[in-house]
This record gives sequence, C-alpha cells and structure tokens, in this order.
Amino acid sequence: MRRRDRQAEGLGAAVSHRWCRLLVGTLAIGWLAMPAGAADRLVTTTETLLGELVGMTPAAIEFRRQGASGRPETIPVDSVVRLSLETEPSRVTEARQLLEQAAFQAATEVISEVTPVELEVASAAVRGEYAFVKAAAAGRQAAASGQNLAAGLAAVTDFLDRFSRSIHRYPMLELAGDLELASGRPAAAIALYEELATGPPSLAIRAARLQGEALLAAGERQPGSLRRLPISRPGMRPAGGSGPPPDWERPPA
Repeated sequence: MRRRDRQAEGLGAAVSHRWCRLLVGTLAIGWLAMPAGAADRLVTTTETLLGELVGMTPAAIEFRRQGASGRPETIPVDSVVRLSLETEPSRVTEARQLLEQAAFQAATEVISEVTPVELEVASAAVRGEYAFVKAAAAGRQAAASGQNLAAGLAAVTDFLDRFSRSIHRYPMLELAGDLELASGRPAAAIALYEELATGPPSLAIRAARLQGEALLAAGERQPGSLRRLPISRPGMRPAGGSGPPPDWERPPA
C-alpha cells in the first residue's frame, strides 16, 4: 500500500513538474512575442513612424521616434495621413478605418460601442481622437446624404469648440463649411473657409478654391449677392486680422 502511495506521489510530482515547465515556456514565448515598447503610429505622406506623440497644434505634431533622444520632430499637419495611438480602444481604431473608407454609418455604429469606462481612463489625446472620429462620421454622413445637416453641423461645431488644438481642426473647419454651404448659408461657409486659409500654404490654396465654389453657389441661388460676401485671397488676412501677412503670403522681393 505504501509502495503504491509513493508511486502515485512520484507520478503527481512528475506531472506537476511538466505542467510548470509548460507554463513557464508559454509565458516566455508570450513575453518574447510582445512588442519591444508601446508605440504610437504616425503615417505621413512619405513614411510610417513609430514612437511617442509628444504634443500637437492644429498646424503640426510633435513626435519622438522610437529609440530617439533629444527634441521631438515637428511634422506639419498637411504631411499627416493618419495618427493612431497605442492606448486607444480598438473600437476607435476600427471606426477610424471605416471613416477613411467613407463607411460613415458603420463608423458611427462602431464608435458608439466605446464604453464610458474606456473614455474615463483614456488620455486627453485618445479622447480627442474618439471625439474626432465620432463627429467626423456624423458630419460626413450628413454631407454625403444631404440629410440631418443641422445635427451633423452641430457635432462638428462641438468638436471644434472643445478641441481647439487638435490636428484635425483644419479638416473639420472645411467640413463645417461644407455643411453650412449645403444648408444654404454660403456667407457662413466662406467665413469658415477663411479660417482654413490661416493654415499651411497648401490649405490656403484649398481654402481659396472652396471660397470660389461658395461664391458661385451663392450667385446661383441669389444673383447679385456676390458683392456682399467676403472672400480672402492669398496675401490677405481673414476678416478682422491685423498686422503684416505671414512670410509665405508675401510676394517675392
């Protein structure tokens, strides 16, 4: 009887030892499969960067590459294609991808699945990305369908009011202008396109074209109304501005 007990104990110890080795091996494989470090991802027009988002303004992103030291790089906003944050909920990432594919209704449905708990523990940058995707999906759906224009514009305007330093500010100003124009308010649209003109040179050129289209739309709706609508041109500051124009607006010497 004692011999059987000792054999059972030996068998149990051997099995336990094998399970411990298997568990340790599994954990080791899992640890080796983990990324070397948490990383935000920034896709530009020329490359994809992994690293850390340090800061942002409507005009640029401050980004530090993985392994780099010293001051972060400044990436102009008109070179940015996509920013995704390492700590953002997976639903934000998925909804952003749907937004880029013009699947606006699907993006709205997915972003609505982000929970209040996820937002409560999120960083300010992640909350900003969540708010952008949610507002942009609503606004672009309204612009594309011509329906719920007031609700779409309200969502975009709320984002602009709450996230004034977001890198998405200029695209959202353009979207707000498009919604104002679709709602039959070309003067309001032109005022928003004027704000767009304060961005990088490529956006100023785009703003001038959008203002021209808004003027044409106003003329078609109400002939003779063009003289009453403001418009900015390269070399001009937005209405109410003061001081000399920025360097990029000045004519060559």
